[in-house]
Amino acid sequence: MHSISPIPPALFFDVKAKVRRGLTKLPSGSHLLAEKHLADVEMGFTDEALEIEVTFKRPIKDGDAVEFFVDTRDLKTSKTITQFCHHYKCTLLGGVELTRFRGDDTHPLAEDFSIQVRGKTLCITLDQLHGFDPKRFNRIGFTYQITREDGDAEHFFLSKSTHNLAQNPHLWTTITLEDK
Repeated sequence: MHSISPIPPALFFDVKAKVRRGLTKLPSGSHLLAEKHLADVEMGFTDEALEIEVTFKRPIKDGDAVEFFVDTRDLKTSKTITQFCHHYKCTLLGGVELTRFRGDDTHPLAEDFSIQVRGKTLCITLDQLHGFDPKRFNRIGFTYQITREDGDAEHFFLSKSTHNLAQNPHLWTTITLEDK
């Protein structure tokens, strides 16, 4: 009998999480996607930036990467990338914004953002998010992909094996940004 691939939760459930100022540990969706749990991810925010810490279970290697996908307006009705969507890739060598737009709905790509390494933890500050205004819009769309040098991968409730993460912001998890 053939094995059946896991069905992504994002297709059947409205996946949501809450994040407070300071850092909040995000739930892992690895068990739902039949993936190894590679790292703990924490997120917080200020009025100007998202702060993310990724703590790997094993030491970080040069070939390891974390990709973040952020929609600063959480537009679930849009089936394409908008000016409020961002795609970042972070490694030990630094970070880059990789967002690919369709048409005229664009923003300037982030040129530089803060990445610090503390032991097995990558500390990332995303402070060039077009449209990020947690006082007016307290929700963002968010997902991530962690890829280890050896090929192991972990996703946040939506796997690249079933969807192009960068092109499906309507499937990204809704994160509510709470002041309290």
